[in-house]
Amino acid sequence: AWSAHVAVAPSGDAVASWMEVGSNGWQTWANTYVVGTGWGAAKRISMTTLDVSSDQNVPEVVVGASGDAIVVWVEASNIWANHYFLGRCWIRAELIETDDAGWAAIPSLALDAFGNAVATWTQSDGMFSNVWVNHYN
Repeated sequence: AWSAHVAVAPSGDAVASWMEVGSNGWQTWANTYVVGTGWGAAKRISMTTLDVSSDQNVPEVVVGASGDAIVVWVEASNIWANHYFLGRCWIRAELIETDDAGWAAIPSLALDAFGNAVATWTQSDGMFSNVWVNHYN
């Protein structure tokens, strides 16, 4: 395992996310901690093998006041996200960056008190590195 990040809600619920080598290469994993219940089972949340050429491609995780969480990471030179609903499940990973002009890297994530998230990353257009953004309401 490599590059673990943890985010904690005001209630004490938490989500940890990390990269791990599996039989198909690097993948993004996560685990949840619920106060009074403890840690759940670790779950692979990425779709395919990840790009792990540097520390720029590590997963980022945020947890909201409700305990819901979002994780973003680089997969196949694109930015992906997965959303966790407290006490229920992870949804299917989704591509949040769709410009295939060049590689994407260095994802960052912020979440407000209402559960709205903003993800940013650096993306090459073939000549320059630009900052891109996507949001989740």
